[in-house]
Amino acid sequence: MSFDALMAKSKLDKDMLNKRYLGKEVRAPPRMKFGGATWDELEQCHNMFKAPLSAMVDQEHNLMQALYIAKVIMETRNGVSEHGVSFSQNYIYQKGIKIFGEKGRKAAGKELDQLHQRNCFTPIDVNDLSPEEKAQAMEALMFLQEKKDGTMKGRMVYNGKPTREWLSREDSSSPTAALESIFLTSIIDAKEERDVISVDVPNAFILTLMPDDNKKVIMKITGVLVHLMVEQAPEVYGPYVVYENRKKVLYVAVLKALYGMLVSSLLWYNKFKKDLEGCGFVFQSV
Repeated sequence: MSFDALMAKSKLDKDMLNKRYLGKEVRAPPRMKFGGATWDELEQCHNMFKAPLSAMVDQEHNLMQALYIAKVIMETRNGVSEHGVSFSQNYIYQKGIKIFGEKGRKAAGKELDQLHQRNCFTPIDVNDLSPEEKAQAMEALMFLQEKKDGTMKGRMVYNGKPTREWLSREDSSSPTAALESIFLTSIIDAKEERDVISVDVPNAFILTLMPDDNKKVIMKITGVLVHLMVEQAPEVYGPYVVYENRKKVLYVAVLKALYGMLVSSLLWYNKFKKDLEGCGFVFQSV
């Protein structure tokens, strides 16, 4: 349903709609603006075009549509009731360990070993940090997840939420294909019987180097994660462990784009685009 239709159904009551159908014009409320762009401009940039609300067009679902929608809703509800969850649940490390025990601990250790082997960060002497750098150091978080096949996955995440205060959208947003564009290209692929392949790049973000602009990104690893980190390479991380408020702390400089960093998606996109162009691919601009 188009935006205009939604506005009409939500903002105009039945009597007002009837007046419109009888030929009496009812003005729509002023269109909202986001970042200086009107809804018309936003719709067009995402390949969405408004459809006029007409008295000749039935806006209600017919019986078959209603039955199909109800069937999907009931299947989703029954699936959730049967299996207990509808999506894979992520647990913060402390809670995940209580649920998964040693299996969760091994998953976290495997994740940290992978980050170490890929040189994702390097330890820093706390005495070499300025007060500003210490203040802007974001804490490392570890999440545990049980996959559908029963295996465990650990994911260390840079807590990038506080950095929204000093990072603009332009500095952190990665171009994303509009859903409508994906549907259209899929239709063309099916019509022309093209070969289609879906590719997953494992650990995509941590394959991407941070920009060499002399701006260090500092991450603070605390508590039990410090112990797990030191287990991976005692000679590398051990000498840099300090205590703050009776808690173990390890400061590291981030060398690769970690999950959770707001700039990671944009850095990965730029690398991905550059690598594909190096292989001869040409990106289309709209």
